[in-house]
Amino acid sequence: MWLTSTQTKRIADMLRSNKTIRRALPDSGRLFIDRQLPFICVYRNRGGVENTGMVKMMAGQTAYLSVSGDKKHRKATSELLCCIAEIMTERFGAFLILEVWPGEMPESIPVLPPQAHFNVHIPKNSELEETTEQLQTSLCRIRTSKLSAQVQSLKTSQPAPPGILPCIPTKLLKKSGIHWIGLEITPIYIKPDSTELYPLLYRAVRRQFSRALNQTFFAFTNRHTTHRPLHFQTLGRRAMIKSVWEVDELLAKISNSFDLLKQTTPINTESAWNAFRRNHFEKPPRFLYRPRPVDPSQTKRALFSVPLERIDDPTLQRLFLDKQLEIDRELTLMTDLNSGSFKFGSLQLHGPVNPDLRKLALDLLGNSHHRRENSSRKNQVTADDFLMRVNNELDFYRRENKDFKGSARISSEMYAGMLVSQGELIIGNNSAFPESRCDALIQHEVGTHILTWSNGLAQPLKLLAAGLPRYDEFQEGLAVLAEYLCGGLDPQRIDVLAARVLAVDAMTTNADFVEVFRLLTKEHGLTQRSAYLITMRVFRGGGFAKDAVYLRGLVNVLKYLGSGGSLDNCFAGKIGGEHMPVIEELLLRRILTPPAVRPTYSRSPRAIDKLAEIAQGMTVQDLITKRR
Repeated sequence: MWLTSTQTKRIADMLRSNKTIRRALPDSGRLFIDRQLPFICVYRNRGGVENTGMVKMMAGQTAYLSVSGDKKHRKATSELLCCIAEIMTERFGAFLILEVWPGEMPESIPVLPPQAHFNVHIPKNSELEETTEQLQTSLCRIRTSKLSAQVQSLKTSQPAPPGILPCIPTKLLKKSGIHWIGLEITPIYIKPDSTELYPLLYRAVRRQFSRALNQTFFAFTNRHTTHRPLHFQTLGRRAMIKSVWEVDELLAKISNSFDLLKQTTPINTESAWNAFRRNHFEKPPRFLYRPRPVDPSQTKRALFSVPLERIDDPTLQRLFLDKQLEIDRELTLMTDLNSGSFKFGSLQLHGPVNPDLRKLALDLLGNSHHRRENSSRKNQVTADDFLMRVNNELDFYRRENKDFKGSARISSEMYAGMLVSQGELIIGNNSAFPESRCDALIQHEVGTHILTWSNGLAQPLKLLAAGLPRYDEFQEGLAVLAEYLCGGLDPQRIDVLAARVLAVDAMTTNADFVEVFRLLTKEHGLTQRSAYLITMRVFRGGGFAKDAVYLRGLVNVLKYLGSGGSLDNCFAGKIGGEHMPVIEELLLRRILTPPAVRPTYSRSPRAIDKLAEIAQGMTVQDLITKRR
């Protein structure tokens, strides 16, 4: 049964009150309106059983009506749309109906490689020239198989699917400020002679299609209505279905069930060093690791049971899919720990060293020998004293924000060094830190890693604390930038970052532990102890490529800030550089909130001046020059 007059009135009342509307309709139809906006997408199914992917294509839109195209529903569909259009026209001065339907696959279009095709049906005497131009431009940007979409513009008296009358009387369109555009999509994502979808191709088209429509609605809204959105992404949906929070929670729970960095950190670093030294640095040390806290096979079963197919938001679905694949690779690494296969899985996660990064590392080390000889490591701070300073910093943030989370402790499981695991800074009980480096280390670990974890916990999406896919590189680059901004990026630290890159490069090109150790000591002049620690980090687990991300991450953070990127957005959670546009979109859509806490180092006058220089464009070499 279609909507009664009482039900239609209730929808109208909810719309006038600017409430989110979710309504099931006959024949698997659905009405969704996120909030008051001067547009809606319409899809009328002509074939009874929906098998073209159009329903899910619509489901990511901010306002859509998906109904049966049966003629018995036309009058009721028209009445419902007229009701919505009249309310929104009264609110905004104009209203756009964009009706979408699947076209036929022309014989002239080859099956492979797939290229998107669209026909834009524009009413004669339309006043939407700028809007339709934006629609065509945005659709042309859709790429499949590296091919740009083909878009054709057609003038028509009644832009509607073949065999179906317009969903609103033409007379009403001419009088009321209601506008109408038809859009025909060639379903290249359907397998030939089948109703099955190519799932990856479909997702790619759907994601880009959603972006194109938002850009079109933005152009219409600014040109023809009283509404003035600041960015097309602000028109995206804000109300999330329950499945979004369920999937986010499940992925975060699985991600938090193990810590790959902690699992790959040896528990016998110091005894292995002593054995390596007794063997005159000629026999690779044997490292021992913590017991694995999860069964990778069972955890993978749970991982791929997460119902990602229920997510109707294209942006979030892509984010969740990326995270699922990353967790899968991490679990494979857990299985391959301390085996010959570990290195190849690590390269999948962190990537190899490219020639530009290798050259930068060589340049940095080549220019640092004269500085290294004159450096001093006196005035060492003990682990206990360092913990006290860390706790002072944590207390400062807690006074600023009562919800700030984070902790620190000294552990006998680690001889020296430190790492952050899920908001906890673990310090080796025999650690000692140069006085001159303490503030930089605190800003690296607390002001970046713990702070972004705590800010992530405050977000609606739990993955912001667990870490978005491939967040490590950007996060470590941000942490190294913190060292620079607080004045602690000294020559020895630069040496370490560069040496890590060269060690990873050598390891991935089949050099063994002893060969990498000799490379660092004999060719690049590092001390035996420093070279050992770098080599140990690179060979832990069986060959860990992560340590190249510190320098590479710094390069990418500088590029991001130099191109106008927002430093504040970087602290919204644990975010990778490639996902900064996603974070900006989700902030504009009010799904995410601005960072709850900003790091102390970013507020000093000295740091503000440095950030202003970085915003103008700086390289890693420029940082070193400025430091001098």
